[in-house]
Amino acid sequence: MLAVAAGHYWEGIDKAAHPWIGYAFSFRDGKESGRSRADDWPSDRVDAAKRILFRLPIGWAAWPKVRARIPTPVLG
Repeated sequence: MLAVAAGHYWEGIDKAAHPWIGYAFSFRDGKESGRSRADDWPSDRVDAAKRILFRLPIGWAAWPKVRARIPTPVLG
């Protein structure tokens, strides 16, 4: 989860006739990756993923940083 939030996660589908779907992420202690044939997935899901993933730069962007909201105690 932290690798995703920090922007260290990648997903991709190559543009071959029989494409591979792949993923990779890195974290403090190493990295992990894998892939499978797109034929193993429902075609509607692959098509939807292609529309998104082909527009992305390499990897997903890190989640935006936000300041934590600490409730102010009510005195009195």
